[in-house]
Amino acid sequence: MNNHKANDTVSESKKIKIKSTLTLLLPLGLVIGLFSCGGGAGLPSPSPSPTPTPTPTPIVKGLDPLHTQGTLWVNSDNTPITLKGTNLGNWLLQEFWMMNQSANSEATDQCSLESKFDERFGFDERKRLMVLFRDNWIAERDWDIMQNFGLNVVRLPFIWNLIEDENQPLTLRPDAWRYIDYAIDKAQEHGMYVILDLHGAVGAQGWQDHSGCAGQNLYWSTPEYQQRTIWLWQEIAKRYKDNGTVAAYGLLNEPWGTEADNLADVMLSLYDAVRETDAEKIIVLPGHNSGIDEYGSPQSFSGTNVAFEMHFYPGIFGWGEPN
Repeated sequence: MNNHKANDTVSESKKIKIKSTLTLLLPLGLVIGLFSCGGGAGLPSPSPSPTPTPTPTPIVKGLDPLHTQGTLWVNSDNTPITLKGTNLGNWLLQEFWMMNQSANSEATDQCSLESKFDERFGFDERKRLMVLFRDNWIAERDWDIMQNFGLNVVRLPFIWNLIEDENQPLTLRPDAWRYIDYAIDKAQEHGMYVILDLHGAVGAQGWQDHSGCAGQNLYWSTPEYQQRTIWLWQEIAKRYKDNGTVAAYGLLNEPWGTEADNLADVMLSLYDAVRETDAEKIIVLPGHNSGIDEYGSPQSFSGTNVAFEMHFYPGIFGWGEPN
């Protein structure tokens, strides 16, 4: 799999600006040195003051970064943008309903699939099989199809152990960024933004299979898992905070394994931790299946560049008829 990295370039205007700054600072340093030499005879001359080094301006990679303005998402010129896209589901976290495998008794979710592979073939072979699957599930033609549909965003669901070494907590996998980097590069190449979506947290944030491990729901009762998720998002933010193609961080998908007030408290702690690393990226806060009221307004928690999401499926999954 080839990753096409965006070339980081500095505009000629920035080069000229930096050169001009140095031109002004160097004579100033010489003047300070000359004045320092005028004093009592025989006294040692102090060393000239070091020339200040200009602080480089961070270079934003990728597409034009987005931010929020009221209820709108806008670009750097404050022009509203309407995002139309799709999930790249079943790729970096498998959901068996997407393959018509809901009745499969051997493996019913990502965790039981990995466990079955470990049992039959061993851990190393499991990793190889997952790489084989992921290298082929999304291909070049998929990006072309999405572009031909006129899409301008993809939501990228992933499970925690795509990035964190499951045998060494708080340690990145050697190939931690392989697929996310690839997705960002291909999306940018096709003029699409990316919303990073933690679809399955360590310990699982719900009882159902879409969190990766059905029947666990241990995220809310295990402080270690919450801390590891904070670490995970800070690592993600460190890598992608200056990449404009990444439109937003979706902190946690459908975290319905707890009460609405606890959901809001835990997610706002996670929000604050991500803001320590990335002060600008849009952060998507997940709603409870009962709504988003427990968060209050963004002003109530000093929220900036915040969005909220609710997932409604009328007409499917037993949610009743569309209205």
